[in-house]
Amino acid sequence: MRTLAWLALPASVALAVGCLSPETSPARLQTDSNEYLAVLQRADGPVRILGFLVVAQFANQGDTPLFLARCYPGSPGPIFTVEVLETGDAWGAAYGAVWACVGHDEQFLVQPGETRTDTLQLAGPHVYDGITRQSRGALSGRMRLRYSVQRCTGDGACLLREGIPSNVFSVGVGP
Repeated sequence: MRTLAWLALPASVALAVGCLSPETSPARLQTDSNEYLAVLQRADGPVRILGFLVVAQFANQGDTPLFLARCYPGSPGPIFTVEVLETGDAWGAAYGAVWACVGHDEQFLVQPGETRTDTLQLAGPHVYDGITRQSRGALSGRMRLRYSVQRCTGDGACLLREGIPSNVFSVGVGP
């Protein structure tokens, strides 16, 4: 019988994917490139962690303030997920961050007409088979970011159910 060792479940696996069309979205999330190359960040025996930097711009295009969820009151960046598109991998994207957060009401405020820029270090995978040490989740393919967005302060209060998706970008794996 094969058993799996769970390191952590990335938020992208648990997120129910929904879509807001650009016409109905109160915001826009845009990455700095349409293509990224994931390269080796560190290795621990057979476990290889790949990663790449993404500069993401979140623009509030609506007429009311929006709030970006963050893990801790002092966290420098927002909570995000990474979605993989058009793949049969049940684990989703390997680059989804692993969040273990506390409740608070200090989300990032983005006023109407404002744009917030974040530099995100995407790294993964975070989940491995405990016996084979094979990683779980797609390391390459077409992906996008999704920010957790609220219409008011509070931990998960007034949440836009689908969040705000970014443009689609391609991720390749380097040497």
